[in-house]
Amino acid sequence: AYPEAIFGWNEPAGVLVHPAPVYESLAYSGIFLFLLGMFDRTSRWKDGAVMFAFLGLSGAARFLVEFIRIEPRVGWGLTEAQWIAIVMMIAGAVGVAVLRRPPLRGAPVAATALLLAVAAGCTTGPPKAPEFVAQDLDGKAFQLSSQRGKVVILNIFTTWCPPCREEMPSMERLARNLANEDFAMIAVAEDDGGEPVVRAFRDEMGLTFPVLIEPTGSVGRQYKISGYPESFVIARDGRQLARIIGPINWADPALEEDLRTLIRTGSWPRGPDGRL
Repeated sequence: AYPEAIFGWNEPAGVLVHPAPVYESLAYSGIFLFLLGMFDRTSRWKDGAVMFAFLGLSGAARFLVEFIRIEPRVGWGLTEAQWIAIVMMIAGAVGVAVLRRPPLRGAPVAATALLLAVAAGCTTGPPKAPEFVAQDLDGKAFQLSSQRGKVVILNIFTTWCPPCREEMPSMERLARNLANEDFAMIAVAEDDGGEPVVRAFRDEMGLTFPVLIEPTGSVGRQYKISGYPESFVIARDGRQLARIIGPINWADPALEEDLRTLIRTGSWPRGPDGRL
C-alpha cells in the first residue's frame, strides 16, 4: 500500500495493490532453476538452447505479470509489453525446438504461422467499446448503444478523485461547444455513496451532460481501467478509438477540432492514447 500519494497515483491512500516486483522475482527464480537443470543436460541440447529457453520463459513471466500492472492497453486488451512478450515466447519456443537433439520438425513453419496470426490481430482495427447499462440520476436505465450514431466521450471517475474534479469544468465546456453536433459526453461515477453524493457533485460542478451511477465498478472492470479518471473516445459505429489515462484539458481547441473531424469525416487524427 502507498500511505501517501505519489505522482500519477490516483487511488485513495492506503489502497492495497499487487506486489508485481515480488511476483516477477519469484517467477525469475523459478526460471533460473529450470534453466540450470537444462544447462546440466548438454547431451540433449545444442549450444544456444538455454538462451532461447530464457527468452521464451521470461516473455511468459512478463506476459502474465502485465495483467496486474497498471499500464495502457494498446490492442486487444493487451499492453505493449505483452505484445513484445508474445514475440519473445514464439522466438524462444522456435529456438528451443530447433536446437533440441533431435530437432522438432515443423517448428519454423508453426512459428511463422503464429507470427502471421499476431500480425493479423494487430491489423484488425480498433475493438468495439464494451456495452453497458447504468442508472442515471433520475433512476432511469442508460445504455451505451443508445448513443450509436454519435461520437461519444466516456469518462469513468469518482467524486473524491482530485484529478477528476480538475478536468470536469473543461469537459462541460467541450460538451457545450459540441452541443449541436452528433456528439455525447457521458460520465460514469463509481462512488460507493451512490446517487446523493454524485448528484451533489454534479450540481456543484454545474454539469449538464449525463452523469451515471455505477457504485459496483462494473463499467470500470469492463473497460479494464487502471485508475481514475480514465476516458474513452468511441466512434459513431461503436469502435473504441482511444483510451485517455488521467486528466486532460478537454477545452483545448486542437482537441475540439480533432473531435469535429471525427464527427464529420470518421477520421481520428490522434493515436490510441488520445494525445498528439
